[in-house]
Amino acid sequence: RDVCRYVRSLGVTFRLLNANGHSAVHKAAQRGRRDVCAWLLGRRGDDGDDGDADAIVESDAPESDAEAAWARALVGSAHLAPDNEGFTPADHARLAGDARLAAWLRARQREASARERARFIRDGRADDGNDSVDRRVRDASGVETTYPPATYYGAAAVGDVHLLDEILDTDPYHVNQDNGTGAPLHFAVTYGRVDAVRALLAGGMRAAVNVNQRSKAGGFGLTPLHLAATLFRKRRVAAAARADLAAAEAELASEASVDRSKTDQRPIKGVRRSIKEEVKAARAAEKAARKAAHRRAAAARRVLATHGAGAEEARRTYRLLLQSGADPRAVAIAPSPGGGFVRVVPADLAGDDEDAIAEVASLESEAAESVPEPFPRANAGDWSADLARPVARSNAAYDVDSSPDDVDSSPESNPGSTNADDEAAAEVGPDDRVSEVDAAAVDPRDADRVEALFRAAAREAGSAGEVPARVDVPGVPGAFLLRRVMGKRACAALVDVVESMQPTRVGDVMTRRDSAGEGRGEKMAPRRESAAERVLRVGDNAELFDLVVTDPLALVPATDGVDGETFVPVEPVRWKVSPAALAAVAERCRPSLPEAVEGSGEPLARAGSEFATSLRCYRYLPGTASLPHYDKSTTDTETGAFSAYTVVVYLNGDEHGGGVTSFFEPVRSKAVDADEGTRASRSSKRGLTWAVGGGTAPLYKIVARVKGGTGDALFFPHGGRGAGRNPLHEGSPVTGKIPKYILRTDLMFGRD
Repeated sequence: RDVCRYVRSLGVTFRLLNANGHSAVHKAAQRGRRDVCAWLLGRRGDDGDDGDADAIVESDAPESDAEAAWARALVGSAHLAPDNEGFTPADHARLAGDARLAAWLRARQREASARERARFIRDGRADDGNDSVDRRVRDASGVETTYPPATYYGAAAVGDVHLLDEILDTDPYHVNQDNGTGAPLHFAVTYGRVDAVRALLAGGMRAAVNVNQRSKAGGFGLTPLHLAATLFRKRRVAAAARADLAAAEAELASEASVDRSKTDQRPIKGVRRSIKEEVKAARAAEKAARKAAHRRAAAARRVLATHGAGAEEARRTYRLLLQSGADPRAVAIAPSPGGGFVRVVPADLAGDDEDAIAEVASLESEAAESVPEPFPRANAGDWSADLARPVARSNAAYDVDSSPDDVDSSPESNPGSTNADDEAAAEVGPDDRVSEVDAAAVDPRDADRVEALFRAAAREAGSAGEVPARVDVPGVPGAFLLRRVMGKRACAALVDVVESMQPTRVGDVMTRRDSAGEGRGEKMAPRRESAAERVLRVGDNAELFDLVVTDPLALVPATDGVDGETFVPVEPVRWKVSPAALAAVAERCRPSLPEAVEGSGEPLARAGSEFATSLRCYRYLPGTASLPHYDKSTTDTETGAFSAYTVVVYLNGDEHGGGVTSFFEPVRSKAVDADEGTRASRSSKRGLTWAVGGGTAPLYKIVARVKGGTGDALFFPHGGRGAGRNPLHEGSPVTGKIPKYILRTDLMFGRD
């Protein structure tokens, strides 16, 4: 076994069959080598090491994790099949006199056959509809994860095996999951992360990886070996980018000097001014040249992180896949230069370099006698098709929900405080109720009626002097939730006002969705669109193919659900109100608000001016969400006051499903730290949004989810000016049939 392990370390595959149809398992069984048989079939002892082969073979106990063992196995069902004379490895063990090994090998042969029937297409044909296959479709709506899909695939893209393992251990993803842009193996291969490829193929993720799985990206049907072939043609691109980067860095390192000696002389009158102008022009030219050099260096690094990524690992990656059963005869499609598509095998994608073509041919000849793994079923990458464990709907450890249980709201601890809506309504006289404001008739432009509505909202929520209960958000420094800032009846009236300002009526949209039986939210043109989103929208097959083989991470939507369903981003409607409109609500909140900005000492804005009067009104239809983003600080040009906290008021939090406000924090990745060409995250110039692709891997995890109840208000720092860091956050997808309505404003600071 030690010799076999050493041979394996040299890159030798154990998937070969000789002229007699013998595999390595046949030979080991023939000689009674239990240790080699167990090692080839991925079996280990209870301690996780290779263990005592005799104990493994002699044990009658069922295996605790047979799937993990098959994930580590170096051979498949074809290597346990009969040889040219009809003898299986079990037969050879019986003829050698080891009845126990023969029985153990027969059990493994039955396991292998059952796995192949369940997971693979037989004889290259389509799914045969075998009733023994588990075809249950699991509902992903409401399933909340700690790590979003972009981080899951980002971990594979940067080659962080430890993070990938942590995600698989925490969230209900599976190792072959393809949400439409490829499985983790496709990502690791595309970016040339050979160590991650090796770990995946070796069963390091506790489940067998489908080495011949076709990526769903673009519908091209590319296998990992197709993608590995494209690494060979990246060599020229990477070499050119490295040369450009070296030239740009050399230019930046050189100290361009301007001859200023002339300015120390006493020239003739009128000449000195000319020299100054020359010096000024020279300095401007130097500055422009340095900017241009910085741009060239950035462009070269971007190319190395995408179109040149993995070029150095082309040979090792291609060989590793072949050793693991990748099929060099697999046929996919690629865009033709003249339009349409052409059928391609992996070698066709290696480029036109003669050395690369010869290298690929040599590698394939090494594995010519190796038996490829079967092709997995078409649904192998679906989230629900290969999910073996139960699905948690929510991770309560990170939730701050609308339940009052986490707040001591007893009369003894909060004199005058109430939680029941009826009690709150009883505390205000009938003349003060929202019914005095005809909600259906409130015009958002009618300042007096809008002010009356917000004033009634504050009165309905509680009696004079009552302070809303405050709940700090764990994991998000400076963030807190205030309970019952506004009353429910007033919130319902505000929902009507917000709905009246929308470009489409909610009833019309929901009717269209129900009648169509499909669709998610409103299909509106995006306000901001990445290059990858544009490619997908216009259907440019050539550009799409280029993205699939160079930077597939750019194709992963930031609003993807765990199962790959993409949710439509929402956009707000602006509503300008008077300062007096928000004064009563601000007065109710003020005792719980920070008195000043931590660090700067700038005080909370004077009474009545705490909230910015430019409201953003959001309507989240079912199937919509907001992108992960950072909020910016704004300044009032008239008063000089600036914002330091985001304020979100939930108008119907008790009614809709999903729609939590999720907060993220960056995940530290040793793989990213070791790779100068990859950035873990960056802020986009347009709106400080979460960037994906282009050399950027969005490695984030969710640290808190806030489900505000109707009338609750969420506060959290933004713009780097509050008590905590500026948190990345999103409005998570709304589920069910009821839309979510919120008002968004800012908390202002500064002396008048």
